[in-house]
Amino acid sequence: MKFHINYLNKTPLHIAVETGNTEIFKLLLAHKQIEIGESAFFSCLELKQITIPDTVTVIGDNAFKFCTSLESITIPETVTEIGDNAFRGCSSLQKILLPSSISFIGNNAFEGCNQLQEIVIPSAVTNIGAYTFKGCSSLQKVVIPSTVKSIGSYAFHGCTTMTEMKLPDSVTNLSAYAFDGCVSLREIHLSNAITSIGNYAFQGCTSLLQIKIPDSVKSVGRFAFRGCSSAKNVVFGSGVGAILDHSFKGCTSLENVSIPNSVKQIGDNTFEGCTSLIDVEIELYVFGFSESL
Repeated sequence: MKFHINYLNKTPLHIAVETGNTEIFKLLLAHKQIEIGESAFFSCLELKQITIPDTVTVIGDNAFKFCTSLESITIPETVTEIGDNAFRGCSSLQKILLPSSISFIGNNAFEGCNQLQEIVIPSAVTNIGAYTFKGCSSLQKVVIPSTVKSIGSYAFHGCTTMTEMKLPDSVTNLSAYAFDGCVSLREIHLSNAITSIGNYAFQGCTSLLQIKIPDSVKSVGRFAFRGCSSAKNVVFGSGVGAILDHSFKGCTSLENVSIPNSVKQIGDNTFEGCTSLIDVEIELYVFGFSESL
């Protein structure tokens, strides 16, 4: 096993370990450690437990990526940043407590942690990045604080056991594929500040029962709710101006749709394959119809 430590005035500031090491089982890092560096414990396949000292402030990119035996990790209140891919592929990790000091969680940070069941996002975090919890197929409970403004693309893609999600009113941006493939999601409470619903945002959420779009939303993205086959009704807010192509395609249980007069565009194939649709009410002033709704 090879360690690489950088020193400044005899104080270790950065640590890295040769990648692919398979012989580390338990790790207790020394005090005065400031940063766990990029790829520090990448693919340490036998590592099961880590205790990080309260001098560490940064967990670097790829730091524990593919530590597939990692079951528990203690993160102290001094840590402010978790880098990109930091715990990606830690497929044995069931629970992790994020301290309130954390203000940044990188892209793909917990992607593929398919045993992770619960996560509470610290209140200092303002953005949930792209792919952050993608493929966390056991994730059932997520608490998002009222400081978060943006949900990145694929952030919760493939979280197949999640049944409910509540987005606080601080969230203004919901990116593409954010909840794509969340097949157990039955309820979604959208923020009253969201201005657009990204392309494919809820595609394939086959258990979603109702779709209620807030007044703040100006546009519903392409394929946004495609294949939401359990939803029986859609309630559009008064601010919606555009319902883009294929947005409700294949919503086979959808029975009633009322489109407000704020809507100026209905895209191609918007309601294609909605085989139960029996009542569509369109208020005045709507224009820009596609030939194939």
